[in-house]
Amino acid sequence: MKITIQSPGITVKRKISKAIEDGLSSLEKLYSPTILEAQVCLKEVNDSKGQTNSCEIRLVIAGNDLFASKQAETFDAAVHETIDALKHQVSRLRTNLEKQRMS
Repeated sequence: MKITIQSPGITVKRKISKAIEDGLSSLEKLYSPTILEAQVCLKEVNDSKGQTNSCEIRLVIAGNDLFASKQAETFDAAVHETIDALKHQVSRLRTNLEKQRMS
């Protein structure tokens, strides 16, 4: 799977890059081989509550793209929450496809 990380205006620490790669590799194992690409965008967001960190991930899947976006106080937390949301989506998609095959 190809992983693209964009982080306009910020420098991504190696720890965050490693967390992204590890989390996405676990997703790939769960739903291999149909995940073609992961597009990750890390941003600092200023809202009414102050500054937070945002992680957006789009999984490019043949026929179906999945997307999740989460905000947290740290990029590490935002990445983990986003990957957890995608794991849930991948699990549901996989279950639905298995039900279709059995029908």
